[in-house]
Amino acid sequence: MLGLILVSTVSNGAVVVIPSNPLSTQAVQIQVVNQYTSAASITSATILRNGNQFVINQTVDLVCLLPAAPILTSYFDVGVLQAGTYQVIAQIQHTSSLPGCGGFTTNQSANFTVVDPVSVPMGNFLSYLAVACLLAFFGMRRLMSAKWV
Repeated sequence: MLGLILVSTVSNGAVVVIPSNPLSTQAVQIQVVNQYTSAASITSATILRNGNQFVINQTVDLVCLLPAAPILTSYFDVGVLQAGTYQVIAQIQHTSSLPGCGGFTTNQSANFTVVDPVSVPMGNFLSYLAVACLLAFFGMRRLMSAKWV
């Protein structure tokens, strides 16, 4: 019976990256979201970055005897990231003051890619002015030749 309680305390979980397709000019937020089938609360949550990898350590206190369905979320603002592929590993340690309720770890992971925004080629004012003058010249020349024909 106790094993059933341990297994059923975590029902749904995910590592979420916001925005889902980040650009290298946007701030990124990483969230660890879990829904529990018993009363639970986050007691600590930290994030560590090593190159293109983020490791999240979260501690959740469980009260297996109290039925509830809390959704617990940890938020981590990681700022603007350079273009590249990133990995997130969330290690969630479950603790409890009740015997047999906590004492296990679950892991979640996700990968995401940050891309550079598409650049729009830009000319300078004099280039645009020269093109406009040439178009006007050839347009006027065509009008003049059509008038005399």
